[in-house]
Amino acid sequence: MMGVLDLNYPNRLYNPFLTLEGFDGVLDTLVEILHVVLLGVVKYLARNDIGKLKEKEKAILIGRLDSLNCLSMNIDSIKADYLIKHIKSLVGRHFKVILQSAPFFLLDLLSPKRQEIWLALCKMCALIFQTRISNMDSYINELTLHINQFICLIIKSNAQWVNKAKLHMLLHLPQSIR
Repeated sequence: MMGVLDLNYPNRLYNPFLTLEGFDGVLDTLVEILHVVLLGVVKYLARNDIGKLKEKEKAILIGRLDSLNCLSMNIDSIKADYLIKHIKSLVGRHFKVILQSAPFFLLDLLSPKRQEIWLALCKMCALIFQTRISNMDSYINELTLHINQFICLIIKSNAQWVNKAKLHMLLHLPQSIR
């Protein structure tokens, strides 16, 4: 049946865009920072690490987040109680708040190995969310270095990360930016 459809109606089964000369779906698809970073690695780490905190540690984290001056983060307010209690139901903007505040409020609640991973993530994301790049070559080299450091640390912590497509997509981010 598929063979008959393919012969008689080739454009009905496949998007004709895919047959354009010079089109390569892998090379021509940009890495989406929202999905790969915030809804990818940040979400995975936040759910894993914040979800494993004891209730007392969660209360400490909520108190710390409530004390944060939101003006420096360009947000109206942090609903810390909501963020921590609903860690498995958050959206991108919530994960950005967690990412921005993690170095100050989360790290001492984690093991040294997890602290190292979060610091690598925060350094990498500081580069990823740059709005102005003055020297592209230097920027790409530094970003690539931080991506590789983060991936190395995360895979050393747990080999299951090798199977995460969004982690692999990070490797393509420098090329996508260029």
